[in-house]
Amino acid sequence: MRAEDQATRRLLQSGITVRQITTSDLFCLDPDVDVDRARRELEILDIDQAPLAETPIRRSVRLPDLRDAAGTLDSVAEPIKVEEVVAGSTGLASLLPRFAERDHFYVLDGDGIQGIVTRADLQLPPVSMAVLGLVVSLEMALTELIATYSHGSWLDEMQDGRRRKLLERFEKARRANAEITELECLDLIDRFDLVGRISPLGEALAIVSPNQADKVRKRIEKLRNPLAHGGNVIGAHEDFDETLRTIGVVEDLAERAWALVAHSPFVWDAYAETEITPLATTPVSLLSGTGSRLVHVITAHNPNGRPRSRSANDLANERLRFHLGEVAEALEEVECGSSSGSWVERSFAVAGLTRSEAVEAARRFGQRAIFELEADELRVVSCGSGAVERESHWLGAPE
Repeated sequence: MRAEDQATRRLLQSGITVRQITTSDLFCLDPDVDVDRARRELEILDIDQAPLAETPIRRSVRLPDLRDAAGTLDSVAEPIKVEEVVAGSTGLASLLPRFAERDHFYVLDGDGIQGIVTRADLQLPPVSMAVLGLVVSLEMALTELIATYSHGSWLDEMQDGRRRKLLERFEKARRANAEITELECLDLIDRFDLVGRISPLGEALAIVSPNQADKVRKRIEKLRNPLAHGGNVIGAHEDFDETLRTIGVVEDLAERAWALVAHSPFVWDAYAETEITPLATTPVSLLSGTGSRLVHVITAHNPNGRPRSRSANDLANERLRFHLGEVAEALEEVECGSSSGSWVERSFAVAGLTRSEAVEAARRFGQRAIFELEADELRVVSCGSGAVERESHWLGAPE
């Protein structure tokens, strides 16, 4: 996963923390207070629980437990349990599903408990922002996976009506001089429809059918839409516990999706099926028979597998051409793509570089991998580790 995506993901999922909705002015009860008096105070204030005024805070009392008790609070207080405590720096989105199990959490900051968050605090704006950020994070990961698992042919997988609407959005954005790709014009409906249609991706995400994908999408929309129009989490659904469960579904799906972005072997399988063909018709093409000579194929298109506009890709490739022209013995423009022709990237075949030199050149342009050709063998080499991830017969090798 590229560094900027990691940073964006952290911002979306962890940028808003528990600390931002914490009530730090804690109402505490003296351990020597009589149980009856403490019960009346809690009932008047409409508070269900309170910590004892100790340093550090370690115990609390709950209103239901005081109704049949006698004596002082010191004799009936219970230790605050580990599961009741959360760090102030915890990403707020990750805490929300846990409110399905309890109605409050004590907040640990610095050297002790400094505050509390309750279900009532979930109507605050930072909570809505955290949930929307979680949904956006999921959509980012799905976009990456759709491009990878479809071998770039995701547009062909779309229903005609959805494809037409997407292309209309794309053309409208281009007329406004936006540097954008068709992939970036997908909306939530499109993304989940494609998850359901691209079987390997659905299976990897444990979404086994288009019908299940549609149900998950509708559930997320029911959560997202009220928040996007100024609502809050408590009022997003008539069943608040269902809202919390849905947030848990989004968080779990986002974690699985980003794990696939970072570690999916499918990426390497897709690279291994790439067809490489020369653009020139010259008989002395570098691809006309490599023999024992190593030829490496490198591109600057779509760094880290993230689609970019044609103009951005063309500019990056011109910079790569200039760089390779200074370090390689021979250079030739080629095309790399899928067998269906739905995905094509202009690239450069180069001779005279070692594997490590070719990898270093590709790294400078944000690439995940390069191809290494020798006779009729194709090797997919990771730009991260420099290791060969896949070996296959070169599709396009001369007979």
